[in-house]
Amino acid sequence: MEDNGVFAIQESHSDRSCEELWRKDWTGKLFYSHGSSNSRGVLIGFTNNLDIDIEKSTCDKHGRILIVDFTYESKKFSLINLYNANTEQEQINTLNSLKDHISNHDVDNRYPIVMVDLNFIFDLKLDALGGKPSLKKGSISSFVKIKEMLDISDIFRVRHPNTKRFTFRQRNKASETIHRRLDYIFLANCLQEFAQKVEVLPSFLSDHSPVLLSLNNSNANERGRGLWKLNNCHLQDITFQNGVKETIKKTLNELITSSMSPHIIWEILKYEIRKFSIKFSKEKANIKNGVKLIHENIIIKFFE
Repeated sequence: MEDNGVFAIQESHSDRSCEELWRKDWTGKLFYSHGSSNSRGVLIGFTNNLDIDIEKSTCDKHGRILIVDFTYESKKFSLINLYNANTEQEQINTLNSLKDHISNHDVDNRYPIVMVDLNFIFDLKLDALGGKPSLKKGSISSFVKIKEMLDISDIFRVRHPNTKRFTFRQRNKASETIHRRLDYIFLANCLQEFAQKVEVLPSFLSDHSPVLLSLNNSNANERGRGLWKLNNCHLQDITFQNGVKETIKKTLNELITSSMSPHIIWEILKYEIRKFSIKFSKEKANIKNGVKLIHENIIIKFFE
């Protein structure tokens, strides 16, 4: 792990007896939601030299849900770690429980980052290889509601829209190796431009692969995820309208022929429109400032 970092573990197979041992091996802050010595358990850890102020942490009693609120460099974050259940109905119940836990945190004024083993996939062709994969539509629907509530996106899929990269592998009863993408990082949409790198790393001594996200947060907004808003005046600007139309057309032309699911296409489309809108706003502001400077120089020259 790099000098400043956070990690999340699902299926830690931990109970309270593990805490003292782990604290001897890890000098940074650790937070737990324990399961048992052979099932469940989630963990969030911070490197020792990460200068953070912990404000609140909550967890469930089943080793599946853990939320930590903290401040780093005057910016407020909510880290959510979830280890989802296996069957669809249990998954829906777990996601409903997660939603209840989130309601006890002030996520509207924070950057949410969700690190999860969802135990289901979103796309049959991109997220699965081997076996007979299926979509758990009830689970997907429940999670999409949480995703929209938090305004987060699957940052790996946004950055790698057509990449097949799996995080879980297992041999089935027919001795066939199946691959699935079950492990995700969902990042606050307003932080997407600060994501430097997101990748699935090789696994060691595990049937799951870790997912790595690197953020350059130095220029992020300081007042939380709701600060950036589209200037509604742009909606009346013909140049802006044409730019959005061209962005939509270009993005859809690149994605529509793929087997990508509609909700992932929509996620990527929103990201591209947002990226164009931010760029347009900055260019518009630069032009406005340039015109203002010229005007001021003319006035100065006039009165010399």
